[in-house]
Amino acid sequence: MVICICVKLQRETGVSCSWQAYISMKQGSVVKMSHLNKKLFSTGAAVITLRAFVPNPFMIGEAMAQATASDTMNITANVVNPLKVTEVTKFNFGSFAVSAVAGSRVVPANGGAVVMNNGVDLGANVLGKVTIKAPQNASFTIEIAALATKSIVIKNGTGGSSKKTMKVEQLTLNASTKMKLGGVAGGSATFIQNGNTNTSAVIVHAGGVATAAIGGILNFKPTQLVGSYTGTYALVTSF
Repeated sequence: MVICICVKLQRETGVSCSWQAYISMKQGSVVKMSHLNKKLFSTGAAVITLRAFVPNPFMIGEAMAQATASDTMNITANVVNPLKVTEVTKFNFGSFAVSAVAGSRVVPANGGAVVMNNGVDLGANVLGKVTIKAPQNASFTIEIAALATKSIVIKNGTGGSSKKTMKVEQLTLNASTKMKLGGVAGGSATFIQNGNTNTSAVIVHAGGVATAAIGGILNFKPTQLVGSYTGTYALVTSF
């Protein structure tokens, strides 16, 4: 706090002069009076008035504290998997009889006629069917990784001997018009052992769901044992 001393000198002649000095209470020292007319002071009457003086912090170099406030803000995110593959119908190569030489059975994914290379076709084949779900117009990949280095083996019982196993070396996917395969709506993609094992895909349907039929080629031996053969593989979709 600063005390301001105002001194008014009144000369006998009626002429007055005035001045003021500031006493800094903070520093504990008195600022010297300046411009004091000693003659007037000695001959006149001095009237001294004390009043409180509130300093301006911007004038005396003292900064005022800045008001602040804060809060902890949150960030969230949610990772989901919009892709889904569902087997609707199991792929069945049907029934056939083997011949004296090795052969193959071709079941086209487009629903065309079955082709027997040696052996006898007895029908009963059923195309596989799969439902694929993905965001509309989002590009993704369909892959059958099992064919990357070897064939898919189907077995009679637990397999074991070559007489109780057969090999699937090629599978074909034929899409509905709601899905593009290789850039073609309603197109097809072939997955081959030691060859192409994936394809690009886009579902163009607004619902984000499409279906595809599955066909393939099965190789058999003349020594093949009679019975039912089964096997599995993974059809994988990914971004």
